Amino acid sequence: MGTLAKTDPEAKLGHLMNAVEREHAPLELAAYTVRGEPVLFAEAASGDYRPFNVGDKWGPPWGTTWLHVLGRVPTEWIGKSVVAVFNIGFDGHVGFTCEALAWRDGKPWRGVDPNHRWLPIDSTEVDFYLEASAIPTAVVAGPAEAPSMIALRESAEPIFVFRQAELRIQDQLARKVALDFKILYELAVALPEGKRRAEIFEALNRFARSNDPEDLAGAVRPSTSTHRITAVGHAHIDTAWLWPLRE
Repeated sequence: MGTLAKTDPEAKLGHLMNAVEREHAPLELAAYTVRGEPVLFAEAASGDYRPFNVGDKWGPPWGTTWLHVLGRVPTEWIGKSVVAVFNIGFDGHVGFTCEALAWRDGKPWRGVDPNHRWLPIDSTEVDFYLEASAIPTAVVAGPAEAPSMIALRESAEPIFVFRQAELRIQDQLARKVALDFKILYELAVALPEGKRRAEIFEALNRFARSNDPEDLAGAVRPSTSTHRITAVGHAHIDTAWLWPLRE
């Protein structure tokens, strides 16, 4: 069926993802750094917090930085879907990098990682904590001996830069369309050359030119073949990593 241009769908996916969140409102941050063993929430909440800003460095290796997050949803945003969006220093992959646990009302709430960067805000006043872990990026050394990641505990130098903390309006329709487009695009890329792949790319290209959600929702007819799904899994027990008993 010929070679299909993927440029338009790729560009459109980027535009769609960027359109999911719009407008900005600031969040106020204060930080409390804990070296060594993590502490319980009750201790962290009464820690010595100091002003902290986007662009500041944080996180001595394997340390924990607690961030008190405060803010207020603008009056004109009330009734809309509001989220708090964070980039605490992500470098593009999940695992062996920084991550955080959000605490609200003294209880674990949600995780923040490269694939989960926003938290839903359901009240006018914003007041919660982030327990951010400065996990060093894994070193891939090949056959050579890699430097010790555990030895990095001795360093007091922060290894991450806090890049984003703000309130934004999340457009739920735009998010739905963006996710539908993303799933179809990734499916088309993964499929072998053939009719089904061509049909999906044709629909994506048509939507990219028209901006009509109906093109995306209705243009690709259901497949006449039955799905074949194979589930594969394993128990990931990291005994070799020698996690402490508290974990």
